[in-house]
Amino acid sequence: MSVTAVSTLVSSIKARIAIVANDYTELGYALDINKNAFKNNYKRYGVLVGAGAEAAGVTRALTMDQTFELILTDGFINKQMSDSEEQSKVIALQDLMKDIYLDLVNTKAGSPSTCMIVSQLQLQTPETIKEQNVVIQRATINVKYRINL
Repeated sequence: MSVTAVSTLVSSIKARIAIVANDYTELGYALDINKNAFKNNYKRYGVLVGAGAEAAGVTRALTMDQTFELILTDGFINKQMSDSEEQSKVIALQDLMKDIYLDLVNTKAGSPSTCMIVSQLQLQTPETIKEQNVVIQRATINVKYRINL
C-alpha cells in the first residue's frame, strides 16, 4: 500500500455512505456547511479527515489510528421546522449514522485491504441552521489501518 491510504479511505467511506444512504448526495462544502445551496435537496453527506497517530503494530508496516468526521444533513424545503419535526429529523439522522457506522465496521470502511478495524463512534450534539431549515448530525469514527513498508 502506498502513502495514499487516507485518500483511499475517504473515497471508500464516501462510497459506503452512498450505498447505505442511497437517497443522499455529497455536500459541496463539508467544512463550511453554510456555503451549500440546499434548494431542492437537504439530504446530504460529507466526510472530513481528522487527527491521526501512529499505533503499535508490526515491523515493516506503519499502523495508524485515523479519525474521520461523518456529516449528515436533512431539512425542509420552503418550510420552517416545528420543534417536533426537527427532533424527528435528528432521531432519523442519528439512526442513519448508526446504520452507516455498522456498515463501515462490517466492510472495514469499504477498504478491507487497508483498514484493520473501524471503532469508537461518537455522535455529536445536532446542529441547526435555522435560515436554511437544515439539521446537521456529525459523528467521528476511528479507523485503524496499516501501510506495508
